[in-house]
Amino acid sequence: MQGGLLSMEINAINIRGFIEYFRNTICDSERKVVDSSNFNNKNKISIDDIVIGKVHSKIFDYLYWKKNKKMDEEVSTDDKLEIYLCPIVLSIEAIHGEDRSSLPKNIIPIMISAILNKDGSLTINSEKFPWIPWEYLEPSLSEITIGELSVLDEYLSKYKQPNVTECWNEYWNYCNQLFKAVTGYTIDEYKLDYYVKTDGSYAVLDDEIIGTRVHISKLYDFLLTEDKIDYNKLTTCFCSLKKVQKEVIVDGNSSIEDSIKHIAQVGSEFPLSKSQRESIHYFKKINEGEVLAVNGPPGTGKTTLLHSIIGQLFVEAALKQGEPPVIVAASNNNQAVTNIIDSLGQLGNDEYILAKRWLPKVTSYGMYIASEGKIKEQERNGKKTYHTLTTNGNGFPGEVENKEYIEKAENIFIENYKAYAGDLRSTKIVDCKNAIHQQLKDKIKSIEDVVHSISVFQKFKEYVEEKYKGLGEVEACVRSLEKRIQALEISKRNLTALEKDFVIFRKSLQWYINVLEFIPFIRRKSMIENKLFFAKVDCSIEFQEYFTDKVKDKIADELLNVKEEISKVKEELEKVKKDIRDYNDKWNRIKHHCEIIQEKLKGVNGNYELTKIKIDLDTYNYNTILELLDVTYRYEAFHLAVHYFEAAWLIEVSNNIEENYEDKKSVAKQKAKWKRHAKLTPCFVSTFYMIPKFFSAWQGKEEYLFNFIDLLIVDEAGQVPPEIAAASFTLAQKAVIVGDTHQIEPVWSVTETVDRQNIGKFLALKDQTEQNAIIDYGIAASSGNVMKIAQNLCKVSKYNTVGGTYLTEHKRCIPEIINYCNELAYEGILEPKRENKLKDYPYVHMGHIHIQGVAEKVNTSWKNEIEAQAIVDWILDNKKRIQDYYSTEKGNVPTVSDCVGIVTPFSVQAKTIRKLLKENDMDSITVGTVHKLQGAERNIVIFSTVYTREHRGGYFFDKKPNMLNVAVSRAKDSFLVFGDKEILNKERKKTPSGLLANYVL
Repeated sequence: MQGGLLSMEINAINIRGFIEYFRNTICDSERKVVDSSNFNNKNKISIDDIVIGKVHSKIFDYLYWKKNKKMDEEVSTDDKLEIYLCPIVLSIEAIHGEDRSSLPKNIIPIMISAILNKDGSLTINSEKFPWIPWEYLEPSLSEITIGELSVLDEYLSKYKQPNVTECWNEYWNYCNQLFKAVTGYTIDEYKLDYYVKTDGSYAVLDDEIIGTRVHISKLYDFLLTEDKIDYNKLTTCFCSLKKVQKEVIVDGNSSIEDSIKHIAQVGSEFPLSKSQRESIHYFKKINEGEVLAVNGPPGTGKTTLLHSIIGQLFVEAALKQGEPPVIVAASNNNQAVTNIIDSLGQLGNDEYILAKRWLPKVTSYGMYIASEGKIKEQERNGKKTYHTLTTNGNGFPGEVENKEYIEKAENIFIENYKAYAGDLRSTKIVDCKNAIHQQLKDKIKSIEDVVHSISVFQKFKEYVEEKYKGLGEVEACVRSLEKRIQALEISKRNLTALEKDFVIFRKSLQWYINVLEFIPFIRRKSMIENKLFFAKVDCSIEFQEYFTDKVKDKIADELLNVKEEISKVKEELEKVKKDIRDYNDKWNRIKHHCEIIQEKLKGVNGNYELTKIKIDLDTYNYNTILELLDVTYRYEAFHLAVHYFEAAWLIEVSNNIEENYEDKKSVAKQKAKWKRHAKLTPCFVSTFYMIPKFFSAWQGKEEYLFNFIDLLIVDEAGQVPPEIAAASFTLAQKAVIVGDTHQIEPVWSVTETVDRQNIGKFLALKDQTEQNAIIDYGIAASSGNVMKIAQNLCKVSKYNTVGGTYLTEHKRCIPEIINYCNELAYEGILEPKRENKLKDYPYVHMGHIHIQGVAEKVNTSWKNEIEAQAIVDWILDNKKRIQDYYSTEKGNVPTVSDCVGIVTPFSVQAKTIRKLLKENDMDSITVGTVHKLQGAERNIVIFSTVYTREHRGGYFFDKKPNMLNVAVSRAKDSFLVFGDKEILNKERKKTPSGLLANYVL
């Protein structure tokens, strides 16, 4: 690892500093909407009281009693209370016939921190800033906004808050000017569309302001109040500020051997893509306390990869006959969480017995763990198919962990097992469980055998290619060697004949020439005779001298050399032929495996395209065989593991019922509960706000299941602020962090000015350079996100500019659409994999419809009613055309909402369009800012720009590429821009809208 960004050594003290920093950020961000039930006549004051800095002493008495449950006579004159003043409270204005149910009922646009003394006087609380709730400041998910967070930050950084020694009047003026800078109004003058002011102002206790982040705060409080805390490795990693030395992923880096360890695939419809396979191979290499960052641009299969990772851990545990892993998938918002839980409920295959669930009522591989209110909200939205568990313990487990269910479920399980295995003898769950485990072992062995065969063949193939300069040269080599042998045999025959002819020739000479050759003049005559002989015969031997013994020796040597050469070439030829035999044997082994797998694939009702692939040497690619394994053996292995754990669950619950076992809040029993639930639902899905609540225990005091979660999956990590996720990291051993920093950013809840103050205070970093390092690293609460932290911490990198693996195969949009995103945000990295096969498509794929509208400012948002009406009219005119085009061959007609989605930069414009759609009975169409379509897709996406040519200044969607990148990448077939074409300028190609102009105009 490279060193940290800062000089400080990471230890328990510094981790504690980060916990304090995260905790205080949560406190700052929770200064938001106060529950109106806290307002009554006992804490009601007037705005004039706030202006002068003095309230009635009874206000103090009431709040003091409320906080401490003490009566007035017990109060010391020195006692003080930290409070917030709510000078104005807005209540929604009811208009007959207009639906405003989606808007907040009450809004408190500013809260002023103060110290309330016993005599009712107010003094400045220099530890805290006046607060405008961040959820009403742009950028925001709320339909109501009253200003911009950047303006608030600019004011706080430019103007110093009065300190405690200054008079209250100075502080009131400071608050008033801050409010005016953000909203355009003073506090007393303020007005907001759709709302009216209520009578009176209020004083509330600081700790009465509790929002959605209370469970995160409690976990941080626990860590800060315990005397001795051993921080787990993952928390240490998260807070380390390290930029880890990267192993660069190059093509082929992910070896075939890595595939031996890849033993599970949840779905059979599609195999893994190349980059998904790389990711799961590197997932297998992370250790406890480490993270894998997976960069996932839109439409590149993040969900499929997450399913594979979940399945991998599940199968590994079943293979070891151990407890299942506890896997938690989490994100920052309910939309992302809903996408995950939806996907886990869509993986069954009722047409293939092994892929069915063998227990009644079990329909998903995920359990949604959330508050009672959130579960009821999901049920109201038609999401009753979720397996759920609430903080009160209600939900799916209670429906199935009872004697009546178990008796019924055991019989159904056994019947399903018999139908699959053909084993009519098995009547006991334990026997089924053991048999399934043996089948799982056999299946894993089959995976290992196939991958081993691939590995052996691939290595031999590389050896052959290196030795013979290509596979095509092997046969040529054989032919060349055989010709060489033939030539050598001819040479051998010629030399043998020459040797014999020379002997005969010598015998034909006069006797004394052979006998007296030692006499010089006879020797000369003999040599002349020899030379004349060789001149008359065909001989390629070059003699240095023609002395008879020398000639005989020379011929003998040449003949011996030829014989030796023949022997060598024959040996070489045999080796080549053996290489060919071995090559063919190894290839035939692979081909045999593939034939079995392809035949099996027809039975599992999977990807039929893979059954048609011809496996031959000319088209061989080992990735194709790995893909076949994905949708057969690995797919079967996962479902065998599912049924293994179903059987284990039946046995455990049956024993629990017999023994009157009860889940208690102790640490041990809480861990046992989650392991039991994981046997049926391999993945628990939640928001980060609820995970600390669910993974807590009680042993005389509140405890937490630190380092218990086997794997934490962070989805849409680019949207997750560090302080929200860090609490869950204390509960987990390792993490897979999936996201895209080019898509939606977090809605940060503190300004940079407040954040720098917290960094200085809790991390002891006063120097601006060190503070900048924190901000640049991605861990700062005002600008950071978990994805950026993970990119720094991940040990691998696909591209030098960013850490982590990278999913690149885009399968959602046709190339004409995704090319815009590729150019805008991804530097051409994305590989469009969906061909445009749309026949007679009725719309342009990237187009613009000019609307000469009028943009109106509503509070700090914008709307364009003419443009909104034009969009609704277009949908009405094209409704039948759209439904006809997307109707299936079976006659299924989709709804318009299935096909069309509408995106706009402004929440007020979205509300305007929704109202018009509802008037035309089309309110099911999804309309909103890009957050509304997060993780979703539609055939046609309409983008309402709102702006007109009269607008002065920049456009909201040009600040960063994120908004248009998300909007465009939701569209599968057509992206249509509605608005004034004059706001799009082709010459401004470096801006998102300028680049878009080059695609749509």
